[in-house]
Amino acid sequence: GQTVPYRQCVACRTRRPQAEMLRLWRAPDGRVSLSHEPRTGRGAYCCPLEACMRKAVQKKLYQRSLHATATVADPEELLRQMATAAARLA
Repeated sequence: GQTVPYRQCVACRTRRPQAEMLRLWRAPDGRVSLSHEPRTGRGAYCCPLEACMRKAVQKKLYQRSLHATATVADPEELLRQMATAAARLA
């Protein structure tokens, strides 16, 4: 059988199957965006729950997972994108 990869939420630390998580990705220029397709490089995972998404973005909890200072040009826009993606996962 195929083993399911689990990832830990940067906000609540809960482990879930990777397919149920949102992945934030740091581009080479340091900007953080929501990754819709598999991308190489560091990713930070977040539960598709509003509380987790908000906490991850507002407290910049993704930075530790991304191992670098990562910048978000528009936190509210990132949250909107995450909410849209979360609705698709549900």
